Amino acid sequence: MNEASAVYLLKGAHGFKVADLLQQLGTFYSEKGLDIEYFYDPLFDNTIEAVFVKGAHPILIIQATNLTIEPVALGERDHVITLYNCIN
Repeated sequence: MNEASAVYLLKGAHGFKVADLLQQLGTFYSEKGLDIEYFYDPLFDNTIEAVFVKGAHPILIIQATNLTIEPVALGERDHVITLYNCIN
C-alpha cells in the first residue's frame, strides 16, 4: 500500500463478484499499456484480492469486504467505495 499514490478499498456484500470486477479493472488498465500486478487469495484458487496498477501514479485496488483493512489517509490517498448500491 505504501507504493501506491491512490488506494481504493472496495467494500461490498458477500456474493458480489469483486474478484471478477478486479479482473476487469486489471484488463482495462493492461489494455491501456500499463503494467498490472495481481494479488490472489491464498485459500481460493484464481480468486483475485487486489490489483496494483504500476505507472507514474500507481493505483492499488483492493477487495476489503472480509478484511480488516481500514484507510490510513482517508480522502487524501485512500478512498472507500461501497458496492452495496450496485447489487440491485
